[in-house]
Amino acid sequence: MKEDFKITEVEQPIATGKKPSFGYSLAACLVFLIIVCLGLIVFKFDTIITALSGLLVVIIMSTFLGYKFADLEKMMLYNIWRTMPAMLILVSVGAVVGAWIAAGTIPALVYYGLKCITPTLFLPVALLLCSVMSMAVGTSWGTVSTLGIVFMGIGASLGINPAVTAGAVISGALFGDKMSPISDSTNLAPIGARTDLWAHIHAMTKTTAPTYVITLAFFIIMGFKVSNTAVDLETINAIVADLAKNFNLGILTMVPILITVVLSVKKFHPLIAMYSGVISGALVAIFVQGESVARVFTYLNFGFSIEGVNEQIAPILNRGGLQSMMWTFALAMIVISLAGILQGVGYLNAIVEVIISKIHKPAPMIVAAIVTAMFITMVTGDSYSAILLTGTLFASAFDRVKLDRSILSRCTEEGGTLFVAIVPWATSGAYFTSLLGVPTLEYLPFAILCWLNPLISILFAFMGKALIFRDDDGNKIERKFFQKREVSRI
Repeated sequence: MKEDFKITEVEQPIATGKKPSFGYSLAACLVFLIIVCLGLIVFKFDTIITALSGLLVVIIMSTFLGYKFADLEKMMLYNIWRTMPAMLILVSVGAVVGAWIAAGTIPALVYYGLKCITPTLFLPVALLLCSVMSMAVGTSWGTVSTLGIVFMGIGASLGINPAVTAGAVISGALFGDKMSPISDSTNLAPIGARTDLWAHIHAMTKTTAPTYVITLAFFIIMGFKVSNTAVDLETINAIVADLAKNFNLGILTMVPILITVVLSVKKFHPLIAMYSGVISGALVAIFVQGESVARVFTYLNFGFSIEGVNEQIAPILNRGGLQSMMWTFALAMIVISLAGILQGVGYLNAIVEVIISKIHKPAPMIVAAIVTAMFITMVTGDSYSAILLTGTLFASAFDRVKLDRSILSRCTEEGGTLFVAIVPWATSGAYFTSLLGVPTLEYLPFAILCWLNPLISILFAFMGKALIFRDDDGNKIERKFFQKREVSRI
């Protein structure tokens, strides 16, 4: 999903209070969700304030179990320490965007995109190209921060609803993030469920492939619809002229994005790849676009700024900078702190243990795993916690109903990797909103892959399709759609 980072070697705090009951644990999680939903939907409060209010209530509830604030503070700090490398990447994206606009990289891509892509083809092309890039680099965050911004600019210039464009971009980025063998979430899921990487990818293909076909078909149909409402050729020509007037759009503007993509594909550390893109972008801005060093540093911090351009392209050009990611960073710190308490005190374990004990059939077990991953994603705001906890807690239960562990790892990605992008207060949801400029709840209906994939997985489970079993002798039993049951010795 996000970026490749390792869990830091820091000692995990030991629980010192009473073990929470199922009812108390459920109450703690539901109170947080109710506070957040009321704040966002009813009172229209800022997400950070509502999330912080929910965190404070959970802290207070934890003290009634015998925990001192110092104990809870250690849990929060431990989780923040583990995820700090990803947070550094998150903040760095702002500098990348500011540098690439100043360098003319993003303007050039928008310029040539407008010349080559028609309104009818725009949405399916956005989906496909974001899918390819995400598969290549293994990260949805990196894809959205590069190609995603470009397509948002092209879409705005064509007069296409930004929420629809964001849906296509996010669906494509998450497809690659979920299916790429170099993605961190794709590798994390089989670790949590204790299965094989390629078995995990094989299991995901059974539900992801049909979902992707439906998603592609939807955006092809949407392409024909938006072509009727797209801006006229005169407006597009005016935008193209503005870009050519204000930027040098030569081949050198492509250097920053090429360096970043190549280093990402070569599996360099994400921070190395990103800061290489920042440095090269700054140099291109100075030597190709004629920007001063002082202005470039201002762009890196506060974002690029330009006046006198077409109003449809202005929002794409006036953006970026480290400061633009501070809201997202603050929200991430809050939900990561909450996740540390929920895991450290044992709230999530208490809930899942009761759920598992009541289920004895494969299809309901799959539903329980997906919904649990979604629930953990909602209360922690983090898909990593959902993937690891669901995989760990459901492993023996899946063995009990004879389901192969690769089906479990698939469920954790469907409820974690995909779902996290459509939760407004979650790390990815907040990140995509901040970067693309579209509220999470607005792009949610069009981020089809995120919510359709889990539904198809559940539907197939009750149909007895796309499942892999294990018998008592260790044989893998796989029933395919149009073939008889196949048994293979493992």
